[in-house]
Amino acid sequence: MPTAEEQVFIGGADLTPTFGANAALIEQAIELATTTSYRGLVIYSDTTPTTSGEPSGYPTGWYGWHKRCLWLKPSTGEVFRWNGTTWALAIAKPGSNTIGTAALIDNSVTIAKLNPSTGQQYQVIRVNAGETAFEYIDASDLFGNNEIDIAKISGSSLGSYVLTRNATSKAWTAFDSATIINLFGANEFPIDSLARGSALQVPMVNSGGTAITWTSVISGIADGALPIAKLAPVVADAGKYLRRNPTTGAVEAVTLVIPTNTQPTVYTSALTAIGATDVTVPFTHGLTTIPDLVEVYIVCATADAGYAVGSRVKVSSVTSANGFNDDDSAIAFTVAFDSVNVKVTECQGWTMYIADGTTGSRQNINRANWQLLVKAVKFN
Repeated sequence: MPTAEEQVFIGGADLTPTFGANAALIEQAIELATTTSYRGLVIYSDTTPTTSGEPSGYPTGWYGWHKRCLWLKPSTGEVFRWNGTTWALAIAKPGSNTIGTAALIDNSVTIAKLNPSTGQQYQVIRVNAGETAFEYIDASDLFGNNEIDIAKISGSSLGSYVLTRNATSKAWTAFDSATIINLFGANEFPIDSLARGSALQVPMVNSGGTAITWTSVISGIADGALPIAKLAPVVADAGKYLRRNPTTGAVEAVTLVIPTNTQPTVYTSALTAIGATDVTVPFTHGLTTIPDLVEVYIVCATADAGYAVGSRVKVSSVTSANGFNDDDSAIAFTVAFDSVNVKVTECQGWTMYIADGTTGSRQNINRANWQLLVKAVKFN
């Protein structure tokens, strides 16, 4: 007899909570399972259905009616059905039992049912090397090195083409000079891939601009075109200059010999009053030899004739009346020098004239407002 917890359901309605020994109720339940419905009712029981033979203690026809129902075992969530021979597991215990392939309809498992959480984007599923499980791998790992036959790569263009790839796609590209250049980035083409010329030659565009040839560096530089900045300074040659050897014609670095004293020796006198007429004023220069250059100035000590204090006028620009007429003029000073002195003499005794410092007109000066200044130079 069924246990107290065995119940029968149809459409979710509880028909007979407890069968007990009342066979009439069982008969009524059997009538509800029509002959056209192979699965008319659901038996709700925590017992496992007997797989063969008529169970003892049940009324006649009870086991035949079982076979027309589904059997739900609520404690495990398993569902059994009669397959014509025996009771078979139709739905396994969730999270524990498995369903055999016989319980699945061919081509019924969709790809959406697979769990992708252990894989990564663009990976594929394959049987592992031990043939024990499935695994996710990168598509590129499906093949070993050099395993893809070139014949498997599609290509419809005839001629010399290479397979190239940009950031988003691949394509067959004509194998020409432009393609070869684009295969390399800046400074990427190895120099060892070039066919060599002769020693110390470089690739250079020819004079006609039509081809690149191996050419000597010297022949590629026009005469007088190399700037001095292109010459490499060598520390060992510091202080030297380049010259062509007068015998061999070779360019060589030669030490520049600088005299120990190339600066001229200059004597500058103190400001000295202009002497009386025909009185020589000597200036001892101390150059030990006759100076190479002597300059004598009158320097304005008090503003006069349009000149400010400190202004200088060469004595060669000063003239003097000759004593007969103020319109006549003569040289006012005589300057002489030797290895000891520079001698300055005012030799006329008349009014001295210079060009006015403001207007440029002829203007007489006041002797007391001016002083003498002598400079003597010896070039070493």
